Amino acid sequence: MKKKTIEESIAKRCDKINKLQDKLAVKFDMEEIHELRLEVKKIRATFRLLNENDHQEKIRLPHRLKDLYDSVGMIRNIQLLREKISKEASNPNDAIVLATLTQLNFDENGWKEKAAKYSKGKSVIKKKKILKRITTVVDEKTVKKFTRKKLSEMQAQGSIDFSDNALHSVRKILKDFTYAWSYIEKSATSAMPIALRTQDKVKALTEMIGDFQDTRVFLDILHVDNRVEQPTQNGSAAMENFKYNLFQQKRKLKKQIQNRLNHINLQAAARSN
Repeated sequence: MKKKTIEESIAKRCDKINKLQDKLAVKFDMEEIHELRLEVKKIRATFRLLNENDHQEKIRLPHRLKDLYDSVGMIRNIQLLREKISKEASNPNDAIVLATLTQLNFDENGWKEKAAKYSKGKSVIKKKKILKRITTVVDEKTVKKFTRKKLSEMQAQGSIDFSDNALHSVRKILKDFTYAWSYIEKSATSAMPIALRTQDKVKALTEMIGDFQDTRVFLDILHVDNRVEQPTQNGSAAMENFKYNLFQQKRKLKKQIQNRLNHINLQAAARSN
């Protein structure tokens, strides 16, 4: 991949991130938050790929951008959870449901105050500064080094204990593959397990772990522990039923993901022998 092509791609992402920052300075729209976080993930994957070239100075996301990314991420999580409760709670007018929604509104406002510190004012990413730091190209050696490293990291996470944090780390690795796909497809995909050899397969597993991560975050926001007992079926249990169903969904997804990752790890082990 030519240096100029990479620079053009990064320049466009910097411009888009800064435009979205300006929009978020006015209103924290759910879809615009999603767009910003998507662009950040894409540019971060490119940085991580470039950083595998021995001649490239390490490039990382600016702290101000990371802070904006994290804070608006929490806003979107709360927005999605509030929407889910409103749609799925068996009795949306239950007093505990309404109290929960009120608390979520309060929490969201707190995160908005924090995010506003970063969305307003100077740009969160400086295009010229980033482009000056790109000193190399994405060659075949860099691509293979990046791919081997990511596969090794993924295998290590999957072989630990399938903890929630480990699955979240696997998802980040899969996203790096997805967003760097145009750079790595020709040189590296043949080295990947069959279950990850196409972009659609990588996306499918990423989305499954994404659904799991959503349920995990929702339960964390609701301060749910590691075990939820099925509540008695009555009108006042609407919120507890919602939490229980969310917990069961998380358990089901985790089992499916474990089976997929075990299969991928077996394929990877077979290729290395």
